Order: sequence, then C-alpha cells, then structure tokens
Amino acid sequence: HEPRGARAGALLPHHKMAVLSFVSFALLFLPYCSCHNLRVGGERFGRQLPDEPHNPRRIPDQCSRPQSIQITGHRGCGCSMPGCPSKAGVPENSMAAFVEAAMLGIDEVELDVWLTKDNKLLVFHGGESYDGGVLSETVVAPRTVKVEESTYDEMDKAGHLYLRVPWVESVRKLPQYCDKAVELPVADYAKASATEKQTFSEAYEKDTTVATYKGEKLKVPLLEDVFHTFCRPECPLRLAFNVEIKGSKPQATTEVLKLAEKYGGRECVRKISSFSWLPPDNAQTLCNDQKWKSKTELTQAEVEQCPNGFVPADLLANAKNGMGIEVAVLFNNVNSLLPSSGRMLTIINHFSANWAHIYYPAQDEHWDRTVALHKANKKVLTWYGGHAEDPLETFEEQAAHGVDAVCCNQIEDAILEFCHLNQTASHGQQQQHEMLIPVPVSAPGVLVMGM
Repeated sequence: HEPRGARAGALLPHHKMAVLSFVSFALLFLPYCSCHNLRVGGERFGRQLPDEPHNPRRIPDQCSRPQSIQITGHRGCGCSMPGCPSKAGVPENSMAAFVEAAMLGIDEVELDVWLTKDNKLLVFHGGESYDGGVLSETVVAPRTVKVEESTYDEMDKAGHLYLRVPWVESVRKLPQYCDKAVELPVADYAKASATEKQTFSEAYEKDTTVATYKGEKLKVPLLEDVFHTFCRPECPLRLAFNVEIKGSKPQATTEVLKLAEKYGGRECVRKISSFSWLPPDNAQTLCNDQKWKSKTELTQAEVEQCPNGFVPADLLANAKNGMGIEVAVLFNNVNSLLPSSGRMLTIINHFSANWAHIYYPAQDEHWDRTVALHKANKKVLTWYGGHAEDPLETFEEQAAHGVDAVCCNQIEDAILEFCHLNQTASHGQQQQHEMLIPVPVSAPGVLVMGM
C-alpha cells in the first residue's frame, strides 16, 4: 500500500514507490509478518502498520518533488514536551512517531539514544549527558531511574518505559481548555505568560496517562527494534536515521555502528551526531572539568575553549567508520554563542566530520559561520529545540542563507514552506527567462533584459 494513498506516495522517490506497490499486493496475503508489525520494547504489536497516519494531513502533489533543503524529523515527527508545536499527536522518539514521519514522505528522522547498563541502546531524549540518562518528562516513571545505571529488563519489568501522552493532551484536561472549541496556544506558546507556561508544564508532569497508538500502549523502544522495523529492504515503510548519541559511555557509539552494519550501513544510518565531544587540544581536559556543570551561560571566550560547556565523555572519538555514515558535530548545548569559524573547522576536521549541526537562534547571529563552513566543503543542519515553536519565517531565512538541512518539529509545515519557496523561485526564473529579449548588437548572441 501507499503510506498515505496517492498524497503521501507522491512525496516518495520512484524506487520507493515501486517497493510500496509490491507491498500493497503482499499485504493482502501476508496478514502477519515480522516486518509489518511494530516492535516496541521487545514486544510486537499484533497488527499491521496503519494505512493512514494518526492525524491525516494533506500535502499537495505539487510539493512532492525533492526539496532544495533536506527535512529531518526531530525526534521522529516532532517533540511532545510543553511548547512543542508538533501536530503528529504522538510521543516523541516512539515507534508511532517514526511511522507518522514515514507517512509524511520524509526519508530521514533524528532520534536520541542512551546505552543501558546491559549495553542496549534505548531511544530516549532524557536530560543532560552527565546525569546518567534520568527517565523524565516523556515517560510515566519516577525521576530516580537512570538509563545508564539500569538494565533494560529492570526498567521494563518495573513499568518505567511507558510513554505519556503529548503535552497538548494533558492541557486539554484542564477546565479552561477542556472545550474542544477552545484553541490551545500551541502556535503562540512563545507569547504565553510565565504563569501559563508553568500551568502547561505542571499539567504534563502530573498526567500519568500512557500514550496509545491504534489501540496499543507505547513504550520507549530499543534502537534495534526501530532498525528492524524501518531499515530492512522488505519493510513497507523505510526510513534512514540521524542517530544522536547521548550520555557518558563511549561504548554507545560502538554499539550504534554495530547495529548500523547489521541493518544496511548508510542505507539505515545517514549520520551519527552528538553534543558530547572533547576539543582536540589542551581544552580537552578543561571541558571535562566538573566546574563547568554549574555554568548556565558561557562567555564568548569560554565558548571558544569549550563550545558545549561540560562534557562527560567523548562520544565522537570513535565515530569514524568505513560504511559511509557521516559524522556530525552538534554545537550550542549551553547557549546560542558559537566559536569562531576557524575553531569550528578545527573541531569538525578533528572528528573527520562532514556536518555542523547548529541551533537555529545561533544562526541568526552567526551566518558567517555557514559561509565559512560551505567554503570548506562542510554541510550545515539547523536544529529546532524541544520546548519551543518552529517559527515559519525562520524556514525561509534558513533557505535564503543556504543551509543544507533543517531538523524540525513541524515537518508538514516545513515541507509546504520549502515547496512554496521553490515554486516562487522557479516562477521567478521562468519570468526572468521570458524577459530575455534578443537585441541586435555588435557582439552576436548577447541578450539584454527587457523592461
């Protein structure tokens, strides 16, 4: 079947459409196949992948052609914490989020992983890389459970891996918002008062409702289950991933690469990225100093030394591989300052990286970094946070400055915005072409612009 009928199918490359055409026939005769069933936390859903997304959204056929900017789904199909504008209606970093992203036609999503005590990779955002991976915010679990200090089975048997409903669902239960006709301030979260934001956060924290998708409870998935469902050639919904590695265990990178090799290398994992890396000089020891933990803001001089503040371990040191999986260096973990262009290039080259991933507000102040990185044949991805809206005007700004990719929460809005920009540019080029009028001049073949 086509993931969203002809609408979403049109967003996929022709070779993927051929695979989906075959699958539409196969699904009629294979009601149960390991590939067609989601695997969550080691368990399988006793159902096929859905024919329609959780919240159907229409994307015009004219927006189906490849965009000039790569769109990466943030934490699947957008984050689900207070303030996040995702319209998917499913928890971030969940199997449901990856299904929704695939049905929108994008072929790459970003996800976050932590390594458990028994060396299993758990797909979960968590907090700071130095806090051990505290299960917080998106799960129905006490904030005393740490991923790096627990085995998968311990967390699973204790019921600590169930995902809570997205924040909008929690706020809907409040008396002032229970009327469905009342519009939640999702689009204007940035304009909400401090009191309102606190109200939203408290409602979300107190809500222990487990999220469901097509009638099934959702749990924090294992990375292998994600790859098993979306990376094998015979699977109906295919995705490639940008794996962001979190925590303080360098072994996590090794385990990610092992799984990537098992499931097709670059066909499954496009990029490995992390905030946890140490600069290639004497600042390496400095950035590992505990005193940096207490710093919530850094000066420009400090950013030049330790761009991401305190770093517990270097998770990119062994990221280089022979599978063609690109390495991406994440910047801006503490504030919106960036090191100098030269410093950024030194760091990126140290890790044999191809990409710089930069928080979008930092881009507003440092577009010269993008220019310098492009001159050095490096690529730039702009990422959007987990607690704030994706201002649509910033998509146009990213395009104007030539970023190579955006990792955003409002995937469908990004598709439509970049589609509009492409169509506007194409229309302008067509008009310009039509305005080229041959004029008799001494030099043959010279054209001048008509008025």
